[in-house]
Amino acid sequence: MKQLSLISIALLLLAACARVPLPGEDGAPIRFCAQGGGMQVHTRVSENPHEKDYLIADGNSVAVYGTWSATEEGEGQEVFGRTIVTCSEVEPSRFLWSYENPKYWRKNGIYDFRGVYPTSVHCQYGTSGRRIVTTYSMHTDDVDLMVASRRVPITTGVAMTDSVKLQFRHATTAIRFLFQKGENVETMYRLNSFELQNLHTVGVLMFQGEDLTTDSWHPAEFVTQKILAWTAATPADRIDVPERYSDYTAERWHYVIPQTLVSRNNTDAAVRFSVTVNDSPTPIYTTLPLPQTYRDSQNVEHDVVWEPGKKYNYYIQIQPSQASIIVKAVPWDSFFVAVDDLVFE
Repeated sequence: MKQLSLISIALLLLAACARVPLPGEDGAPIRFCAQGGGMQVHTRVSENPHEKDYLIADGNSVAVYGTWSATEEGEGQEVFGRTIVTCSEVEPSRFLWSYENPKYWRKNGIYDFRGVYPTSVHCQYGTSGRRIVTTYSMHTDDVDLMVASRRVPITTGVAMTDSVKLQFRHATTAIRFLFQKGENVETMYRLNSFELQNLHTVGVLMFQGEDLTTDSWHPAEFVTQKILAWTAATPADRIDVPERYSDYTAERWHYVIPQTLVSRNNTDAAVRFSVTVNDSPTPIYTTLPLPQTYRDSQNVEHDVVWEPGKKYNYYIQIQPSQASIIVKAVPWDSFFVAVDDLVFE
């Protein structure tokens, strides 16, 4: 029965591709698929927030835009205008990507494709196969926005049969905050509230060409005084601060707008939180500026910049001693930002 179902799916896909092409097209459908040289989705993540290839799953969809032009400098003609391409698992570990009303290759010219994930992301006027234009708000979105691009030049007179290969990349920055108390500290700390302060929280992504950098983002001029705020509704909702970061159970990734953290108008990006100490019911509040610079392995100082496609772990250690903040920049899979030794007097 399962084999018959697979055959039925295959026949439906073949029927969808058997439509008559438009004039100027050679009859080969433009295809997107997940295996056999098809659609490749790489998140470049070896651990949380998402595992590699997490997009390749039954029922997942991406929005694809496509533009055709006769020459590299020629004016583009729309081929795909926000076309939803959906992944189907036709058998274990074998996936196909399909969309309604298939388009067909021409035998000349240049095709440009752009992809966006998730499909809930609203792309603005000016979006095409050559560029993605979208507004992102940390107040309402907080999603792992991903984009992809692919240029396919067609050799004149040669029929195109290969699938379009798209490689998706993270467009936002992933951050999280982990808490622990200092070594051999017997004091009990419980997290009562948390927020970030003085950040650009709304921005426009303009992704064109092949490069996706911090310069691809255009944050709004204003900064938000409070974002990603949380407060325990009752004493029972307060979060125990463990002895090890790995035991902190309330960690969560947030997807933020890439931006520099250098002071703007004498305003520092900061984290503000409160904890209760032992049996005291009164929270103690602390505000710590986020590190603005770090030193690399050659002891050269750099500005801290939240870059797209990178994740930043902030480690906050609480103990009754001195307070200091350090930042270390290392590769994507182990990027480290630390806050050490918070003083309570």
